[in-house]
Amino acid sequence: MRERSGQRQSPKPFQELNLEDANLAGLDLGCAPQSGEPCTDLVAADLGRATLTDVDLTGADLRLANLGGASLIDADLASANLRGAYLNGTNLHGTDLTSADLTGADLAGVCFTYKTRWPIDFQPPASPTCPPSS
Repeated sequence: MRERSGQRQSPKPFQELNLEDANLAGLDLGCAPQSGEPCTDLVAADLGRATLTDVDLTGADLRLANLGGASLIDADLASANLRGAYLNGTNLHGTDLTSADLTGADLAGVCFTYKTRWPIDFQPPASPTCPPSS
């Protein structure tokens, strides 16, 4: 993945990849989607408990991906497709979800703050479920 990181115009096909517990902090996997195709394809990928802090996934296709328990602190998921994604227990502190598609996403137990940017007209969970600071 690090080899493809930063290549803004090249496709990044990672569908169904198992990245559970992986540390992908700081990777640039985003781009401006061209011709309607996503630049990063993580459909049904397992990113459970992965460290995705400061990752750029702008326009990524994360349909049906497992992001349960992942750390997406300050990540950029603007315009990402998260339809049906599992985000239970994910840390979304400062995450940019502007224009993201969260249709059918499981957001139970997500942690977020006032810095989290949600899509316009999206109703986030009633209250964040954040572990106490130590």
